[in-house]
Parts: sequence; structure tokens; C-alpha cells
Amino acid sequence: SSVIDGKKHRDVGVKFVVDGIGYDELYRLVGNAKGTFVFKATMLEDAGDEVRNGVQKMLASFQVK
Repeated sequence: SSVIDGKKHRDVGVKFVVDGIGYDELYRLVGNAKGTFVFKATMLEDAGDEVRNGVQKMLASFQVK
């Protein structure tokens, strides 16, 4: 959890398997007076470092104006 520009942020990671295929889901939840906003990214569990780093950069850049 962190606070950026007065808005609370929480990053959450979830691992799950569907039909024998592993996935990682990353969420960023941002709250303000108007509600809670969610950014969600899903990738294969064995995604390469390039994909994983790109997803993490997108997640970190998600902000509510």
C-alpha cells in the first residue's frame, strides 16, 4: 500500500490455474472520494521477464486523475 498525490494505492498479485495453465494476475486498486478504480493485468505464469517487466511498468503508471 502507498499514498500518491493524496490517493491510496494497493497492489495485489494473484496466482491461479485454469485447465492446467498457470496465470498471474496483478491488480492496482486506487481509491478517492468518487470510488475505487481497478487496473488488472493477466499474464501466463511463465511469461518472460520482458513481458513481466512491461506489465509491472504499466501497473505502476496507473493513476486516477
